[in-house]
Amino acid sequence: MTEQRHGQRTDIERFLRTLRRRKLAIILAFVAVTGAALALSLSKEKQYTASSTLLFRDPAIDRILFRTIPPPSVDINTELNTNERLVKLPAVAQRAAARIGNGVTAALVFSKVSVVRQGQAQLASVVATDHNPKFAALLANTFGAEYINWRRQADRTIIKNAQREIRREMSSVGEPSHQRLEASIQNLGVIRALQNGKAELVQTAKPPTSPSSPKPVRDGILGAMMGLILGVSLAFVLDRIDRRISDPHELEETYGIPVLGAVPESKALRETTSTTDGELQLVSEGEAFRKLRARLRYFNVDRDIRSIVITSAAPGEGKTVVASHLALAAAIGGQTKVLLLEADLRKPSLVSRFELAPLPGLSELLTHDIMISDVIQRIPVAGGLNGASTLDVIVAGAIPPNPSELMESRKLGDLVDQLTGMYDLVVIDTPPVSVVADAMPLVALGSGVVVVSWMGRTTRDAAIHLRRELENLSAPTLGVVVNRVKAGTDGYYGYPYYGYGVEQLAVTKLKGDREPV
Repeated sequence: MTEQRHGQRTDIERFLRTLRRRKLAIILAFVAVTGAALALSLSKEKQYTASSTLLFRDPAIDRILFRTIPPPSVDINTELNTNERLVKLPAVAQRAAARIGNGVTAALVFSKVSVVRQGQAQLASVVATDHNPKFAALLANTFGAEYINWRRQADRTIIKNAQREIRREMSSVGEPSHQRLEASIQNLGVIRALQNGKAELVQTAKPPTSPSSPKPVRDGILGAMMGLILGVSLAFVLDRIDRRISDPHELEETYGIPVLGAVPESKALRETTSTTDGELQLVSEGEAFRKLRARLRYFNVDRDIRSIVITSAAPGEGKTVVASHLALAAAIGGQTKVLLLEADLRKPSLVSRFELAPLPGLSELLTHDIMISDVIQRIPVAGGLNGASTLDVIVAGAIPPNPSELMESRKLGDLVDQLTGMYDLVVIDTPPVSVVADAMPLVALGSGVVVVSWMGRTTRDAAIHLRRELENLSAPTLGVVVNRVKAGTDGYYGYPYYGYGVEQLAVTKLKGDREPV
């Protein structure tokens, strides 16, 4: 039962997150449809509706009065339906058009008049609509009156024909029968005079004082409802088509790991500049990486995290930026022995980022008989808590023809073990796990794995694929870092839920060559 309630709560949260992500589409659809409905309503010509009321009489009243013919057993609903159909006949519209004159046609009358039965009562409303309120009332009254006249004339014609047939029969019968037939003719004459069309115009139409349409308020409300429905539907369609993850909660849910921190969108994070002292330096806005380092350091008191593998679901999500600045923050924060290992042998970038010597590097360390100290390049770091600090870096080196085979060698595992014994923290920058196989051996060798995701660029499919890869490798995944968060983005900048600010972080350094140590 608890799991069911949790599932329902999760579905509701997903629904609300989708609405929040696509709120712009919802607002645009709401405003557009509401505005269009109002504009269309206001542009229409005003129409006025007038209504008269017909009361249908008992069709057998004359026969009951004179007891001439037993009244037929007729279902009341059948009779009402018959009367309603009779009122709607084109003949009635033709008579009304002829009665009004002035060029009014039967087609015009037929298009402007409707007959509506009032429930189960023997009443029907003749409703006429026109832009002229007086003409609408004239139409309703004339149509109802002409129906009565048409029905009366039709009934009287039937009785007149019956009288003619009786007179023809009188010429061939004797005196007793002749008197009886004469009485019948007289009775039919009375009945004929009593014919009133079996209907009465009990309420005449009056010219309306206010238009029946358009109704801007009603149309605006309907438009708003339709716009809201369209906007919500559009939101889910866009969410289905656009596979990018743009919400930290969805990021957690997709990866199945917590968000460790948020890194701001900053040009300074992607570049290096110089200082007069020739040292790498974190400026005062470097709180994002300081807190990320602190959280990783105290992630689990029962677990010693000595090496962190930085990876991503796809290229270009900023894993190298996060790896280099995390290592720098750790070196400045007091972990004096910090190593940044570039294990991306396909697209290395630390040489240009820190202006380091391209050789020797990790490739040479794995393929040649050289010492670790031969490939380490040491960069002075300003602002260390323990005085003069350095950040050690091992670059990728020469790009090998077989990076995957090189990463799968036993020598790599021995190297990682040796480095974690030498340093307080080893930050390993790897290629995307789900793209190439190079990073897979390192994922299993590191103490923890941190996934870097560019919010608004990482797709659900890529994230799900990476999650499955990490689960298959039994990787000790620590969490995900949200990269390149734009200032002012709702829910990201100064992300309060996780208690992390996203202050800008800059790296500065002096131009010059770094000699291997």
